Amino acid sequence: MRHGFRYVQVSYSPVAPSVFLIEARINHTAVESRGDFVCSNDLLNQLHQNQRTTVLNNLWGLPTDTPWRDRQGWTADAYLYMTSAVENFGMKRFYDQWLRTFRESQKPDGGLPVITPAADPFPVYTDPSWSGTLILDTWQLYQDYGDRGLVKDNYDAMSRWMNLMASTIASTGNIYKSFSFGDWGGARHGDKECTTPA
Repeated sequence: MRHGFRYVQVSYSPVAPSVFLIEARINHTAVESRGDFVCSNDLLNQLHQNQRTTVLNNLWGLPTDTPWRDRQGWTADAYLYMTSAVENFGMKRFYDQWLRTFRESQKPDGGLPVITPAADPFPVYTDPSWSGTLILDTWQLYQDYGDRGLVKDNYDAMSRWMNLMASTIASTGNIYKSFSFGDWGGARHGDKECTTPA
């Protein structure tokens, strides 16, 4: 059984056992450490270590959204911490496999899931901020690794999704008006943020 936790509560009844053993082990997908950060500020060093531990806690053959709640491959969550994962660990093989799962989950009309691997009957959306991360993931990994094979492998799935998106927004003035989880995804480092002039 896998859980994210900080404390363990032990209860016994009717009397305390004379001896008992609890063993907790740190588990995650085996990825090689490739990057690190150290400075003279202990707080920044601890924050970086916390970030590395968080990434590892979410690597279970797929990039999960949290080690303690539903532990699924939510696509936007995976995109949001991709840069942190790649800058700290050897992630190419991991993401190659996950992107294959992502494109294999594609529906005949081009729709992509918001969770992958996706089990039916979980809904598939055309939501650009979640399903559309197949394109963002592929581009980010190409920039990180310079491997054109990543683009080649995902090109057909990306094209089919873009065609679906184009037909979805064709009658709305090219504005996506269908279901979206909204701002749950947030903004990544390096992305431009929208601001309203004062």
